[in-house]
Amino acid sequence: MRRWCGGFKMAEALTTQEELAVEAFLNEVHSRELPHSAGLVSQPTAVKFLMARKFDVSRAIDLFQAYKNTRIKEGIININPDEEPLRSELLSGKFTVLPGRDAKGAALALFTARLHRPDVTTHRAVLQAIIYQLDKTIESSQTQRDGLIFIYDMTNSSYGNFDYELCVKILNLLKGAFPARLKCVFIVSSPLWFRAPFAVLRLFVREKLRERVCTVRASELASHIPVSSLPEHLGGTSQYSHVAWIQSCVNMQTNTFQGDTQEHDAHDCVGSLLRSYSLDNSNTSIDDPPPHALMNTQLGTEHSVANCYGDNNANPHNHFGAVEGRTRGPGQCQQSLSSGADKGNHQHWNGSAVSAANTSGSGPNTNINGRGCQAPPQSDTPPS
Repeated sequence: MRRWCGGFKMAEALTTQEELAVEAFLNEVHSRELPHSAGLVSQPTAVKFLMARKFDVSRAIDLFQAYKNTRIKEGIININPDEEPLRSELLSGKFTVLPGRDAKGAALALFTARLHRPDVTTHRAVLQAIIYQLDKTIESSQTQRDGLIFIYDMTNSSYGNFDYELCVKILNLLKGAFPARLKCVFIVSSPLWFRAPFAVLRLFVREKLRERVCTVRASELASHIPVSSLPEHLGGTSQYSHVAWIQSCVNMQTNTFQGDTQEHDAHDCVGSLLRSYSLDNSNTSIDDPPPHALMNTQLGTEHSVANCYGDNNANPHNHFGAVEGRTRGPGQCQQSLSSGADKGNHQHWNGSAVSAANTSGSGPNTNINGRGCQAPPQSDTPPS
């Protein structure tokens, strides 16, 4: 017998056994939290962690604790896409979730290594951006069931783009500290210099994950993932806009605040729980407005976002200034998000204005390689 779990963004049928697992998960979590904090862990949150561990309650509890511990360790308590440095990190296009899926239904997450600048960002900001987007991705019951594939694209990247410690953190997050079933990691077009750090990297990840990490050329990726789901610079035919994806994440969050949170769990439930710990330490009244409610006010009224370009020109390279590729601040050419929301029409959350000189190659796929639809040259043979 299957019943409907109303907490899913898209209704998902749960068996009686799965419902009992949800109840057991919540009872265990609630027993570990203070009374006023326990209620912050909702049924949809429980389902996400249970899905990631095939409804094994003990393993799901361990995953929940690992996720909390990771966020505490990295200082990721609040995730507000309208605040720096997270806003610039999201606009960089470094990490995105593609609209297509693999043949078995897994979602596709893409990290473009050449866009990573260790000297101008932090691990905290990058992990924030990844968690923010993945949180929205697992709102889909299909993603919860069918899992996630992580593509690490090293095309045209240099040693200066490589951050060994960050790679370890991302892999450990995806495999052991985030509620998603990691199916496989593809490292694409790795250069010769990557052989040594890759060999060391494999030693520091769990053995089960090690078996799921493989290196491929860009031309080989289509043999693992449908061409229709891959962007053109990786040998596919998919045309996508990273900024349109980020806008949909923001829309999902603002719609959640304005609607019934019992129907949708797009708000940061674990973040609310972590903030409640701070409230305990500071003796702040639990009746005060939660931080996510204040964020909604900022998104809807005080904070404005730029809307200088449409989806077809939503290219991260357009958001970089002329000096060292640094991301520009949010104060240029801005329009209010609330004006579009009032009309039931969300404005684009696409950051800073750019000069006309930066608008060449404005096809949807320029948001990754900046050269229209041309495929970049292949790197050297990947390490074996």
